[in-house]
Amino acid sequence: MISETGRTPGTSELAWRRLRASTDVCRHLNIPDGSEVFELFRVRTADGRPVTVSFDYVSTAVIPDQPALLGPSFYSFLADVCGVRIRYGVAELIPATADATIAAHLGTAQGALCLLLRQVDFDEGNKPISYSVEYHLADAFRFELLRSGPSASADATG
Repeated sequence: MISETGRTPGTSELAWRRLRASTDVCRHLNIPDGSEVFELFRVRTADGRPVTVSFDYVSTAVIPDQPALLGPSFYSFLADVCGVRIRYGVAELIPATADATIAAHLGTAQGALCLLLRQVDFDEGNKPISYSVEYHLADAFRFELLRSGPSASADATG
């Protein structure tokens, strides 16, 4: 997403941890309440400027016990290390403000406008693989959406 805007993507902070998932994470990953997941925390940069704070959650059944180095792409990691190919994602994008912690990671003021993206990525068998919660600085991105009209679903069904 960052490179598509002509900027150089980077990561200024990265950490893996294993934790007991919240009810919300379990629901999105379709795993039993109280399950353990890996959380990948990252601060993504564009030309060295922090622009995104992301939390990616993946079931421990998907990732090896000792996650390897991530590399430049989470999706490449899932494919190359975990053997899982993401087919599609379903996302919601809503306005939000940066709390003190998010603001500190982004180097902005508490209360700064962000775009909160919550996304579930599915594999080729339509199984939820990852759940992402991302805070994007509102002035750093422009999102374009492709929306299907009523005839798209009619074409698909009949």
